[in-house]
Amino acid sequence: MGRTMDGARRTASPIGVTGRPLRPSVSAFPRTFLMRYAIPVATPILLLVIKGPIESWVGTGPPLFLFVPAVTFSAWFGGLGPGMLATVLSVFLCNYFFFPPVGTLMLESGNDILQLAVFLVVGGLTSVLMQQLLDAKRHSEASASEATEYREAVRQERDFAESLIAVAQAVVLVLDGEARIVRFNPFFAQLSGRAVGVTPGEDWFGTFVPSEDQSRARIAFERAATTREGAHVIHRIVASNGQTRELEWAYRALPGHGTRILAFGHDITELRVAQERALQSERLAAIGQMVTGLAHESRNALQRSQACLEMLNLRVGNGPAARDLLGGIQEAQDDLH
Repeated sequence: MGRTMDGARRTASPIGVTGRPLRPSVSAFPRTFLMRYAIPVATPILLLVIKGPIESWVGTGPPLFLFVPAVTFSAWFGGLGPGMLATVLSVFLCNYFFFPPVGTLMLESGNDILQLAVFLVVGGLTSVLMQQLLDAKRHSEASASEATEYREAVRQERDFAESLIAVAQAVVLVLDGEARIVRFNPFFAQLSGRAVGVTPGEDWFGTFVPSEDQSRARIAFERAATTREGAHVIHRIVASNGQTRELEWAYRALPGHGTRILAFGHDITELRVAQERALQSERLAAIGQMVTGLAHESRNALQRSQACLEMLNLRVGNGPAARDLLGGIQEAQDDLH
């Protein structure tokens, strides 16, 4: 059993996280129950059959010595049970075919009894050791398979993160404890007008942040570095052509990377321009509304003044001085209108 990247439990299987089957190991050879117990039966019998040709070739030796490979192979292939079965069967065959009286299971010599007892002990120890080796081998192969899956999962997660950073329309920076640039994404190079690969190692605040914004930017950086919590701030950066861009920043310490700080910036320059334009439009609309009301009220007052002027003109008569004054008032009335 293992865990996926999001912490869910999963079961190890021969299929990797990429969907491709894992390469089978030597232990993938099928070891069914029948085969595990057929080999410890067949191997001693086979050695009994070929004992004569072997001894004619290499010479006569102790009969039990011939059955040691049968016990070892059976225990290696099947474990403790098959190894003990091969041991007992080898003792039975040696007792029946080689130890006097031959053809019976009786033993007359104490030396023969001692040899068989020692063989039983050695065969049991060999079976136990082989079982432990098989368990260790299975555990090692399972661990190796799980490690391969984990490495593949980590690689996929890393590639996914790299692709997101590469295409993100936001600034992604990694800064060290001295606020020097360690890494940045292509969008920052595009926004700042710097080629990728030129700026690593440069002082972030001294090179890219305007002097009037450095104070609050450093406060956010130091807060993220000391408290290990995120800090948000809005400050500008200076491009290579001298123009400034306003960004909303989030500074956060990278866990597991010492004093490395992640700075994530969202460009809000166009948003600020749009907000200023909207505010200006609201101001102009208010001024226009005020002017419209002023013109309406002024027109009413001018109409009343014109009516009074016409009535006064009828009452004054033909006096030249009064006519001149009324003419001046009429010209001023017309200018105001």
